Amino acid sequence: MIMNAEEINTRKEIEQAWLRYWDIYVAFNRVPKEQRPARFGAVAMDPELADLLRAATIADEKAIENYGTVSHRIYWGPPVAGKTTAVIGDCTDQTKFGVRNRTTGRLAAPAGSQGDYNGTLQKVNGIWKVSYLDFRGGGSCLDRF
Repeated sequence: MIMNAEEINTRKEIEQAWLRYWDIYVAFNRVPKEQRPARFGAVAMDPELADLLRAATIADEKAIENYGTVSHRIYWGPPVAGKTTAVIGDCTDQTKFGVRNRTTGRLAAPAGSQGDYNGTLQKVNGIWKVSYLDFRGGGSCLDRF
């Protein structure tokens, strides 16, 4: 598919917004509680914003935290074509990411492998934000390339 300059630039904006979301996600426990609505709200909107805030609260209650990093291999389906809603695909590498007990350091969920995600992003007031995150499954997502 041949893309025009607008589509190329829009996809870059969406990819940057997607990666900012993941930067917050992998470290959400380190964001002070009182800053979470604003910090999370900079990268997500409901219903994903509510899910992210709820996950952080549950993690606090269980004294668990995310650790490590997630690598991304982004792929696209339909063109954005000037719309204010877009779907992005991401074949994540989570072999260096997991969940551990904040007090003991014991792994609660060791590093995984690959995860295939679709993210729905919406452009509101000129800013792309994740509104929905869909886990499509683990294992290999090499068929996406």
